Amino acid sequence: MTVQELLDLMRNMGGKQPRKDKKVGLYLELKDIKDQYIKTGYNLIELAYDILVQNELSTVADCEDDIPIIIECQFYKPTTQWV
Repeated sequence: MTVQELLDLMRNMGGKQPRKDKKVGLYLELKDIKDQYIKTGYNLIELAYDILVQNELSTVADCEDDIPIIIECQFYKPTTQWV
């Protein structure tokens, strides 16, 4: 399942949850960012940001009324120097 398919699914699930007072949210965890870039040539941070922009979910204000999103990036010293 792609991130786009997941976002579409979550938007469709919105009003169909047993607890209507709670929104369906998304937790993205990006790991080994530099290693993935070296292996694949893809910058996971840029890819995640681009898909969020395309879905108008790139700011906290955008997410509040649609899909709450938490993004965790596991950084270690060599990665923070690279990013």
